[in-house]
Amino acid sequence: TGSGKLILSGNNSGLTGNVYVNNGIAQAAGTHALGTGTVTVADGATLELSGGVSPANALAITGSGVGGAGVVHNVSGTNTLSGTITAGGASTISADSGTTLNLTGNVTGANRDLTFAGAGNIAASRITTGTGAVTVNSTGTVTYNGGSTANTYTGDTTVNSGTLVLAKTGGTTAIAGNLAVNGGTVQINAGNQIADTASVALAGAGTLNLNGQS
Repeated sequence: TGSGKLILSGNNSGLTGNVYVNNGIAQAAGTHALGTGTVTVADGATLELSGGVSPANALAITGSGVGGAGVVHNVSGTNTLSGTITAGGASTISADSGTTLNLTGNVTGANRDLTFAGAGNIAASRITTGTGAVTVNSTGTVTYNGGSTANTYTGDTTVNSGTLVLAKTGGTTAIAGNLAVNGGTVQINAGNQIADTASVALAGAGTLNLNGQS
C-alpha cells in the first residue's frame, strides 16, 4: 500500500498468494480479508484489525508501525490471530482502549524483542522468541494464557505500566528469564509460572500480586 490506509472487508479466501504491507496501513475488517497466504508487514507499516475478525494467516512483522502505533494494531472489537507470528526485528503489538487482541498462535522470531502497548487488552498463548526481551508498556492488561503451553523466551520481561497476568496452567513456564516490574502490576493466577532460575526485581510503583500463589 501507499502512505494512506487500505481497508479490506470482503471474503478474499480465494487469494492464496502472500500479502505485503510495505507502507501505510492495511486494515483487516473481515476474517478472510487477507486471503490465506502469509502477510508481511514491513518496518514502518501497520496491519490493523477491526470489528471482531479472526484471520488465520501467518504473519511476518517488524517495527513499531505507523507513528509508533504498532506493527499489529487492534483498533476495534475482539479480534484473534491464530497463525504463527514471526518477528524479523524488534516489534510492537498494540490494542486500543476497549478492545481485545487474542494471539492464539505462536509468537516467534530469532532472538527478537517484543513490546506490548496500548490501552486495550492483549492475550498471548505462546512466545518463543529465543533470547529476545518482552516489554509491557500497555496501560491495559496483557495476559499470558495458553494452558500448559510454555513460553520459552529467555530474555528479560519488563513491565513498565498496566497489568501482566500470568494465567497459564500451574507449573507451566510463563516467564523463563528475569522479571523486572518498574511500574504497573504482575498478577500470578496459578503457581510456579516463573522459572526457578529467574530473578524478580520490583522498582518504583511496581507491584507483584501473588494472588495466593507462588
